[in-house]
Amino acid sequence: MSLKNSALVIISFLVLLSCAENSQKSEKFEVIQGEAQGTTYTIQLVGEGEKITKNEIDQLLNEFDASLSTYKSKSEITKFNNTELNHAFPDNENYFKSCLEKSQLVYDLSEGAFDPTVFPLIDAWGFYKEVKTPLLKKEQADSILKFVSFEKNKLLVYKLQNDSVFLFKRDNRVKLDFNAIAQGLAVDFMAKLIADKGYKNFYIELGGEIRVAGTNKEGNKWRIGIDTPKSKGERSIQEVIEVSNKSVATSGNYRKFYEVNGVKYGHTIDPKTGMQAQQTLLSATVVMDECALADGFATAFMVLGLEKTKEFLKKNKKLGIEVLLIYNEKGKFKTYSTIK
Repeated sequence: MSLKNSALVIISFLVLLSCAENSQKSEKFEVIQGEAQGTTYTIQLVGEGEKITKNEIDQLLNEFDASLSTYKSKSEITKFNNTELNHAFPDNENYFKSCLEKSQLVYDLSEGAFDPTVFPLIDAWGFYKEVKTPLLKKEQADSILKFVSFEKNKLLVYKLQNDSVFLFKRDNRVKLDFNAIAQGLAVDFMAKLIADKGYKNFYIELGGEIRVAGTNKEGNKWRIGIDTPKSKGERSIQEVIEVSNKSVATSGNYRKFYEVNGVKYGHTIDPKTGMQAQQTLLSATVVMDECALADGFATAFMVLGLEKTKEFLKKNKKLGIEVLLIYNEKGKFKTYSTIK
């Protein structure tokens, strides 16, 4: 199962770990790795803290999926999507509530470029299926748009009370898809677990979504490699950034697509038009404190495109967003970066 629209940050262990092997420091160093959500995760712990087991991490991710995975038939989000009107359930760990609140924030600030009710459009375009789907026509997209909107209390009404979530859809065709933010949120919850265990220096990567704290074993900032936007099977590093106490998320179209009659159709759908977002922007890497927000805004920027993203950043400086945007200019890769 994959909660992310596209995991596009490549983790270079030569970059991240080569120095650690020759470290003269006596810092304790531990790596935990596993599989989850149709992808893999890697955790690096530097220094002292309470023991963290792989089982603890797996349990957290399994509980997270039981709430938010559209690929789990008995998850809370699937139950809501399959019900006609109402769905209420306990949310003791705050997974669903956090996802709703952070999604609402990104939706509002991006003016709908990020929209979790996009599920019916993604489905109609065929990105949930293994088989190719006939290309969606504009009139078909227009008919679906009637029940796509995350505007509060319009098509979806939700109430968060104590440890419970109450969901109500005004149209039974309304369905939720948090794939563009949930994996980042899972990283945030993993980070909380690790910080609560007393660790000050750590690195978390889940399907390309990253959150780091403090420094690596060498006492330096963590180095993260960003992919060059190449087709499936091709990988190389476009840029290397250094971060500390930040999250990094990347979204792009160049690996998740299908091809019909020689034309590639990417998975980024504009929630306002129902059609594919045709942009020169190839990938958007976002650096923020919270991985969930970085994840959501990376998706929004792919919909907005290069120039509108620049305008957004100027308008919303208080959000503290840093970006690395890779775009196509006359057949050549160009970058726009605000990362210091």
